[in-house]
Amino acid sequence: MRTFIQLEIRKLFSHFEFRVLLIASSLAAVLGMLENVILFLSTDVSSLKPAFRMGMVYDGTFGYLFMAYLLPLFVSVAYADSYFTERQSGVDVLQFARTKRRMYVSAKAIVAAASGFFLVIWTFVLNQVFCLLAFPWRNHNSFFGDAYAIGGPLPDIYLQRALFPNLSINFPYVDNLAHIGIAGVWGAVMALLTYCISFYLRKNRIVVVGATTVVTILFYFIGDNLSPSLTITNYIQAVPITVGLRLETFMLVCAVAVSLCAGSLWYQSRGRLDDLR
Repeated sequence: MRTFIQLEIRKLFSHFEFRVLLIASSLAAVLGMLENVILFLSTDVSSLKPAFRMGMVYDGTFGYLFMAYLLPLFVSVAYADSYFTERQSGVDVLQFARTKRRMYVSAKAIVAAASGFFLVIWTFVLNQVFCLLAFPWRNHNSFFGDAYAIGGPLPDIYLQRALFPNLSINFPYVDNLAHIGIAGVWGAVMALLTYCISFYLRKNRIVVVGATTVVTILFYFIGDNLSPSLTITNYIQAVPITVGLRLETFMLVCAVAVSLCAGSLWYQSRGRLDDLR
């Protein structure tokens, strides 16, 4: 299995689409920072918000648009559709003609999920680094997050809504990293979903990639109308704006999605690779 995973990792970093999306994600990180730079360009330095409140993972129009619409597309195109493209070309079917299908399918699943996780983490961490360079690390102009937090009832309301209250008030940058980790996990889940969908949608690549994006956006829309706790973007954003968020709910949604993928992988891994076509 290790040999197959190493091979898939090499193929991932040589994958043209992954390289392009790595550049695109870096540009997205810059744009997310520039959005707030332009917004606060004429603001007095003493009134600027600290850097942990300026990142894409915390707030901002571009950050939300990236999380809701671009993120599903990016993780799907990065490498999750590689099964479909290799199946169309027949290259790996010939290369691993006498290899158990389980090794092939499982290795690609692991690397596909890892590519989604890495791409999301890269984008948000790079954006936070840029914000640290552009904005003060700490500032009194903050409702919570450091020793200079303003007193009064507003911090209490924010902390009631925070997913990680202790981190929010004592270690805001660690809190941001925790939410970035949640975004990375969701990116891995979406990449895995795309990979499993590619087993059954065999028309063209656009259908394979677009299916996960459409399903994810529909899930956001339905969840937002049913309950804010089912809206995944609320868990990714570090700004505490919604009451009733529970990490267990997010984990349950991910567990259901991964379970469906595991069933699909088990079904596809039966037999030998020479039966793949």
